[in-house]
Amino acid sequence: LNLGGSYEWRMSNFKALLSLIDYGRADSPLPSGHPFTNYAYDFWSSTTFANSTGAAWNIWISVPTYTASGGNKTYNHYTWPVRMVQ
Repeated sequence: LNLGGSYEWRMSNFKALLSLIDYGRADSPLPSGHPFTNYAYDFWSSTTFANSTGAAWNIWISVPTYTASGGNKTYNHYTWPVRMVQ
C-alpha cells in the first residue's frame, strides 16, 4: 500500500481498532476532533477469531455506536491501515 508517499503500512489488529473508540461519548464512537470522514463501515482486523481460524475480528463503526464481532474471512469489508513505526 502506497499512501501519503509511504509503503510503511499494515492492517490494523483488533487492539488498534478498539483504541480508536471513545467509550465516553454518546453521539459518536470516535473521539472529538478526529480527522476521519466517511467512516461508517465494517473494518477488518488482522486478528484471527479464537473460535475459528477461518474468521477474524472486525468492527462496525457507525454513528452513534460501534459493534465488534468475528466474521468469515471471505466476507468483503474495509481495512483501516496503520503506519508502522520503527
